Amino acid sequence: MNAVIPRLCLVLPLAALGAHAFDAGAFVGVWKLNVQASRTSEGKPLTLNRSHMISILQQGDAIVWSEQRIAADGKTFSNFASIGSPGEEAPLVEFLDGASNRDSRIALTVKGASLEQRFRGSHGPGKEFRGLRRLRISADGKSLTAEFEANRYGVNVSWTEVWDRF
Repeated sequence: MNAVIPRLCLVLPLAALGAHAFDAGAFVGVWKLNVQASRTSEGKPLTLNRSHMISILQQGDAIVWSEQRIAADGKTFSNFASIGSPGEEAPLVEFLDGASNRDSRIALTVKGASLEQRFRGSHGPGKEFRGLRRLRISADGKSLTAEFEANRYGVNVSWTEVWDRF
């Protein structure tokens, strides 16, 4: 019995060093939308954004999610959230053309090679949105494929995004 206690005292702290309660794993990094490879549900090129970047960081037991994009019309958009546990809804602070919005929420769940992002919010009266983005990482870790489904301002939209590690 006495020999077991010192071994446990050594193993438990070492096990805790490498694991996070909520771990982004291979998704950690900066990802750039491959606009040419991304497609609408009809197979047409996805022309919503000129440029779109996602940053996924591990900060202790939290995952920090941020996006920056330039829309096709030149408007700038960015957002930021720190999510502390799987499926927990966290505030998504958004900046759209210089104006801030704190009415949106985001939740993330990581399962192996898959990351699920749920989001909801509003950009003002009649501009409510709710959706889901399912990201899957490639075997070599260099790209993500995302299935995007949302109700955006009363219209159902869906597309496939391809993201390259930046």
